[in-house]
Amino acid sequence: MIFLKVFLFYFLRNELSIFKNRLVNFIFFIKKQDSINKNKSFIDFLKSNTNFWEKQNNKRKFDKSILITNNLSHPAYTSSEIIIGKNLMTIHNADGIALINQFDIKSKKIFKSYGINKIFYLNNLNFILRLKYFLKSFNTLINTKNIDDLLKIKINDIDYGKIIYDHCVRFSGIGTIDKVLDIFYSYLFKCFLIEHQVNYILNQNDIVATVQTERQFIPGAVLFQSALVNKKKVYSRIGASNKFCVVKYDDLNDKFRSRYKFSKKLFEEINIKIGEKARKEGEKIIIERFRGINEKQVFHEFFDGPDFRKQKIINTIDKVHFTKKELCDQLGWNIEKPINVIFSSDLTDGIFDQRWSIFRDRLTMLRETLKIAANISNVNWIVKPHPNDLLHKVITSTSSEFEKICENKNHVKLIPNNVSISSLPKIVNLAVTINGSVASEYPSFGVPTVVSA
Repeated sequence: MIFLKVFLFYFLRNELSIFKNRLVNFIFFIKKQDSINKNKSFIDFLKSNTNFWEKQNNKRKFDKSILITNNLSHPAYTSSEIIIGKNLMTIHNADGIALINQFDIKSKKIFKSYGINKIFYLNNLNFILRLKYFLKSFNTLINTKNIDDLLKIKINDIDYGKIIYDHCVRFSGIGTIDKVLDIFYSYLFKCFLIEHQVNYILNQNDIVATVQTERQFIPGAVLFQSALVNKKKVYSRIGASNKFCVVKYDDLNDKFRSRYKFSKKLFEEINIKIGEKARKEGEKIIIERFRGINEKQVFHEFFDGPDFRKQKIINTIDKVHFTKKELCDQLGWNIEKPINVIFSSDLTDGIFDQRWSIFRDRLTMLRETLKIAANISNVNWIVKPHPNDLLHKVITSTSSEFEKICENKNHVKLIPNNVSISSLPKIVNLAVTINGSVASEYPSFGVPTVVSA
């Protein structure tokens, strides 16, 4: 009886949340529809794009299909996914099918302008299925005692425990979670709804490949892993929407492989064919990244506009080139001591974007790294926060962790805001990175680099 009462409490609370979200989304849908009708540039784009693809499209219908997914509801991202899909449609002699969020009218219009008219929508299904999957969620989590057990939860070869943990870290702004939270029931329930719909689409259509950029969080991670479980190739975009490359996934064992992880075979082929040119381009990239004095670090704040995510500048800091002496003078350090630098990573975004890790999440990595630095006083340490601490407004930031662990340690200091990154390769003796590009950049300058996890 107690079990039933607890279940009904959580289920009814979840149903109320669904009702509220549906009402909000419907009102937003009406407003967005009115906004789109008044957006002349967007209407003109739809007309010209429709005319172009009507001339290009082959009227022949194919048995096979490419599933093009988009759950970010950003016009530029939607278009880039479709461009990848259109090329795959040509390569495989296949039709295109779209999968988008319910009420996403803008993406629907964009897909149709490219001649893709078969569209599926992610939704909350009917009451009976919601009851079924919430009960499944409840039964799965009710006996889960701790986070270690949660992270082991895998159903139908999908890592649901990691998915809901990753989602919670990203959208709570808290870099590590120590106990099973009530919100996890709702997250796992949503995952089951998504898997149900994706499996239906994959089983009812002869889909040879899917297109998907966002492979993390909910719904992205469930879409991605469901496709791989069903032995569908997944093509994922890297880079901005106007200039990008594409990575193919076709092995479920690679579900946590970073998109920036390239095969040794490809690397060797490039080295043989255009090795010298590649090295020169690489050198150019590194030099431009560490380009010198008078840099500006611009901080942006993102907010939801009527059409897509917009940004405004909230702070600009002038960056100046420092010598080791100037930096030591400012921080009160002995210039004779070596200087090591700890580069914090993005603490909340895609914490499982690698095949394995020593620690549960990046915040745990950071804490352990700071503890080690705090106890090694024969060198001085600089700690550099990641820009996304501010951008994502994380609660457990690098600065707050530094204050807890290293506040009274004179040999460990946060990097001054005005120090240019171009200064550091000429100053530091060792770089330590939690999970970032530093590991490939600093060795280019002859600086030994440790990847802490």
